[in-house]
Amino acid sequence: MPVVVGTAGAVVTARDTSDEDPGAGIVAALREVYDPCCRERGISVVDMGLIEDVQVDEQRAHIELVLTSGWCPFAVDLVEEITQAAGAAAADAEVSVEVVWDPVWEPGRMAEDARRKLRFLPEPSEAGDARAYAAAHGAGGHVPVHGAAAHAPVGGQGRAGARTADRDEEPDHDR
Repeated sequence: MPVVVGTAGAVVTARDTSDEDPGAGIVAALREVYDPCCRERGISVVDMGLIEDVQVDEQRAHIELVLTSGWCPFAVDLVEEITQAAGAAAADAEVSVEVVWDPVWEPGRMAEDARRKLRFLPEPSEAGDARAYAAAHGAGGHVPVHGAAAHAPVGGQGRAGARTADRDEEPDHDR
């Protein structure tokens, strides 16, 4: 889990902050800054695990930001949003945001709530029968098959795009 370092140098997690710690105010403000790719799901940069470190003293607040990808097209805007939110919370402190590449971002950095919000399907143990689950949740009993299984014979000719026993529609050869 990402680490926040308060003014006393005590190491605390991003979840374990108090109002007495200036770093806590910044972390609280950053909970209102949403990852651009997850804004519609309400996942903050803190819950996404993008905040590696926050260091605060009387004159300065320094935030280390981990991006999910080096190709992130939102990096500049995200740094600006984080700078503004932290600046509002840090009162007179000068705010700097540094993008760091070590450690790299990985899904284990996310808060459980963020993982839950991003999960497309439930855990297999929660779904039971996949076709029954799909039918009950609006997929009409059709469960898409990906990977090598998509090209395996299933009551049909066995080539990609061919008609199978499970698919009545014509193959789409224009893809």
